Amino acid sequence: MAELNRKRLYKVLLKDMGSPFRGLHYEEGEEYRCDNFNDDPSFDCAPGFYATDIEGLVYSFTPERRVFEVEVWDKSVEYNKYKRRYEYIKLIREVPYEEVRELARKLET
Repeated sequence: MAELNRKRLYKVLLKDMGSPFRGLHYEEGEEYRCDNFNDDPSFDCAPGFYATDIEGLVYSFTPERRVFEVEVWDKSVEYNKYKRRYEYIKLIREVPYEEVRELARKLET
């Protein structure tokens, strides 16, 4: 299968690598596919993997959580900068808190 529209974004996870909202646990370097991905934008919180760019981290980030740079691809529904879902996801690397803070500072006006 062709891997279309690959992009790098960020995902917030709990300390135990679990999703704060769905309970799925992730491993760095693993590729995940949502078998029941819903590409209908009228369905809010539908099945898929959620990730955002740095501006969207404010929705779910706290210093007690972990941030990962991820790669997402193929089908997607992008509502706004806070909410985006994808068919495929892969955790690339953990982003240290100081780096997250610096990336956010660069966006400030």
